[in-house]
Amino acid sequence: AMWCCSPTIDSEIANVLPYAERPMTDEQATASTTSTASTASMSLKESLQSFRARALAMDPSLKEALPEVRKWHWKGSQVALTACDFVEGFLRGLEAHLPDVQVATQIIENQPSSVTLQVQLLNSVQATIATRSRIVYDVLLKDEASFTLSHQKGDSDQQEVCLEINGLEFWPLEDSVQLRKTLRELLGDDFTRTSVYQWWEEHKEEVCPLNSSKLRWVIESILGLRTVSAVTPPKGKEKMLWGFLHARRMVVERFTFREDCDRVRVTATVEAPRTDEEIELQAEWDELIAEMPQHELKLGEYFMSSSMNWLALFNSHLIGQSGADAARIIKLLSAAKRWGPGPDGWHQNDETWTCVDQKNLLGKITLEQGRVIWHHARNSP
Repeated sequence: AMWCCSPTIDSEIANVLPYAERPMTDEQATASTTSTASTASMSLKESLQSFRARALAMDPSLKEALPEVRKWHWKGSQVALTACDFVEGFLRGLEAHLPDVQVATQIIENQPSSVTLQVQLLNSVQATIATRSRIVYDVLLKDEASFTLSHQKGDSDQQEVCLEINGLEFWPLEDSVQLRKTLRELLGDDFTRTSVYQWWEEHKEEVCPLNSSKLRWVIESILGLRTVSAVTPPKGKEKMLWGFLHARRMVVERFTFREDCDRVRVTATVEAPRTDEEIELQAEWDELIAEMPQHELKLGEYFMSSSMNWLALFNSHLIGQSGADAARIIKLLSAAKRWGPGPDGWHQNDETWTCVDQKNLLGKITLEQGRVIWHHARNSP
């Protein structure tokens, strides 16, 4: 089932895309066709190269432009490139952070218009998202996962790339789930935004200690910003906590990438709620998001770009946006290069606090990096 690269198309791809990794050589491609499903002779890097090359070769705009491909700037293929960048950034972190984890890969050519990258692990793995991204979810990649890329036409006859995903889930933070259960029992019929936040202010150290609670760190990292705290009214703080408490498990079905002016946007489709509790959580979340005025969204984009793009990724239909900035999502879900605790206060207890882009004295970025840190999975929430 391994795909053998077309030498004609792949040589053109390598020449017009110097910023992308070159696809497999003919020798690598030949070896891949004789390897077993565990890809003993094909590394994750080689599989990602093959996946990228096949995705570009399927691009309808590329097929039309092949006679003059060297003079073409590949604007039409930027959507496919971005989708491949996401898959590569997401998966390469497994090797970097979990060198003991065996990753078996297989490329499957389903039909002329789609290609699948299958990934098999011995066990599921999980990733923590850095606190300063201000997202109350962990990432779970199951022991069997797949990424299927296909080219489509969107509603406005615009090129779209659909990335169907199996085996990827986002779990709400454990302390967020536990706090919601605790407050439902304690407050009963008085389980409202206002009463919940009042209780939180009085008892937060008891249920979410500052020296260990990720939920507490995320909230403190937001309200600890003077500019944010100064312009956030009590009702805004109530809504923030209420939203965090109503995060539900999200099973990803697909990411859809599309061109939007000078950038690529992406939206996510997740599995519909299964249980009564998930249906209730989703309804509360949708109501909360629908209430957000545009000035709050713009303010959030300025101070908390990662979390606002996360919001747009899953809720663009509710906030009137065309999706998240794909470059931001790729960065958010790619592996971190450096991380560690902060120098003082509660930051000393947060191993992800320094997981940000590093800048010099002039404010120029000297190290740009992802925001997830992979480790072995915990139990299901």
